[in-house]
Formats: sequence, structure tokens, C-alpha cells
Amino acid sequence: MIFKAIANKLKIKFQDFLFYESVRKRILMSIATIILCLISSLMTVVNFITKEQILIRATGLFSIVLIIVFIITIRYNNELIPEIILAISIVVLFSYFLVYGGVEGFSPIWMMLLPSTALTIYGLKKGLYLCFFVLVLSIVLLWTPGIEFVKFDYSNAFISRFPMALLSSIVIATALEYERFLIFKKLS
Repeated sequence: MIFKAIANKLKIKFQDFLFYESVRKRILMSIATIILCLISSLMTVVNFITKEQILIRATGLFSIVLIIVFIITIRYNNELIPEIILAISIVVLFSYFLVYGGVEGFSPIWMMLLPSTALTIYGLKKGLYLCFFVLVLSIVLLWTPGIEFVKFDYSNAFISRFPMALLSSIVIATALEYERFLIFKKLS
């Protein structure tokens, strides 16, 4: 139902969603930005209730960026601009989460959703670039002298295990997206 509604708004045939990768990406970008915006807006409300001022700004700004990405995706027949804006905002938000830890060090856990989301929205190649960029960022900030920039006092267990957990999530999401790609290739 939601796929058809967005397909109508994008002025494309729903059947094209099944057979054309660029159409699939535009529809999924639209849906993903709506879902992420709802989650980020909800977290903004939670942060407001819990009086987490800096997180209110971070999640509120991310919600605004997601609305802009959605509008660009719907109004213009251009994949690249929304992809770049979304990727930059994700990297900035996740960098912030890693450096400051959010509420009691919980915020970096949101990064575990990146692999499945990025590979779905961006496809295998671009999604992997984004995932590995964020993975390298987490390694630099947690396993190198870059840890001096980290303001939150993470436990040694978190520092030593988080990049490995993120890598595991990337590997699993990659296997699933590659399987989807192979099925798509056989169908077309």
C-alpha cells in the first residue's frame, strides 16, 4: 500500500519497482527517510522529556535533514543529491554519537542499524562504502590515539568489541543484500 502511494507520488508505475533498480532505490529512499524521520522525531521528543539538550538538537536537526532529503527525492528525478545529503548527515550524527556517547553511552548502538539500512537504500556498492567509512571512523575513534577525542568514558569491553560487532552487522547485511541482488538479476 505505502509502496503504491509513493510510486504514484513519484509518477512511476508500481511494476517498475520490481524490475528497475533506480526506481526501487527512489521508492526505498522515500520510505526509509519517512521511517527514519519518524524515529528521529520520536527520539527528539524522548530527549526533550528527559532534558537531553544536546541530543534534542542532534536528533531534531537529523529529522529536518531527513524531511529535506524526502522532499528532494519526491520532487526531483535525482538519486545522487539525496544520497549524498543523507550519507553526510549519517556520518556526522554517528560521529557525534561516538564522541559524546549520548545518554549513558547508548547512542552509538544506533550505528548497528546502519548496515541493513544503508545497503537497502544505497545498494551493495555505495552502501558498503558508507558502512566501511563508519566502521573505519569507529576504529579510529576507539582503537587508535583518536580515542583522545572521545568525551564519553566507555568501558573497555565496549571499546574493544563495538567495532567488531559493527563489522559483523555489515557482513550479515552484505550477505542478505547480495542474495537480493542475485535474485533481482535472475528476475530481470
